Amino acid sequence: MLRPLAIRSIDEVYAWEQTRSQGLGVEVDHPTPGRIELPGPRLRFGGAPPREHAAPPLPGEHDDTVPAWLDERDA
Repeated sequence: MLRPLAIRSIDEVYAWEQTRSQGLGVEVDHPTPGRIELPGPRLRFGGAPPREHAAPPLPGEHDDTVPAWLDERDA
């Protein structure tokens, strides 16, 4: 019989040493709040280059580029 274990909050997960040692959180610079921590890559395959992480966009930052990308994709 398996015994139930504690369920960690998201803050506890990112403070957990195992999460840190596996690189499952990444820090990025954001223009408004400054340095923030985001979830890192879920899967990593041997030999694959690490993926660049960026801060979330500001409101309106992609107002021109997203519709243009959608038009290209639908063409």
